[in-house]
Amino acid sequence: MNTIQFASLLFLGACMTGHSQVLLNTGDSFMLEFSSLPFSYIAAPGTLSVGGGVSVSTSGLATGEFFRLELFEQSVDEVPKVTRIFANSADMAGLWQDLQGAVRITMLNGSMTLNNLLVNVTTLGERPDPNGPFINRFVYQATFAVVPEPSTVWLASVGLGAFAIHRRLRFSARPK
Repeated sequence: MNTIQFASLLFLGACMTGHSQVLLNTGDSFMLEFSSLPFSYIAAPGTLSVGGGVSVSTSGLATGEFFRLELFEQSVDEVPKVTRIFANSADMAGLWQDLQGAVRITMLNGSMTLNNLLVNVTTLGERPDPNGPFINRFVYQATFAVVPEPSTVWLASVGLGAFAIHRRLRFSARPK
């Protein structure tokens, strides 16, 4: 395998596993629906309140630029349970009691880069005595790395196209 073929295959492999951010301009939305979250850790009672929340990591927001964060119980097709407007990275809590829900982020003015989204839910833990207190809290959480799928597909297509053109040129240059 020559150097160009190896480099092309390496480029294609890198495209398939790429992670990136999403650029949101005025009017653009990013939606995430989840139906389960992985167990993360056990917390002592009284250290965390029961419920769920979301943390949004952003960059590139200038003065006067805002985005809306909406939390839904199950799907973005419902009426949002909580809606707030932010001018920088956001933390919002107090919604989900179960391990499913939805988040929608809409850019209202300007543009921003959405880096990642952390969703967590804290539930009541163990209760050895049915009449006694809960002795801990169970915490479930997941970080969703934002990956712009169309860009990844575009990069893979460019790599495949370059590979095909190279092979065609190589075979057409051979004497017959």
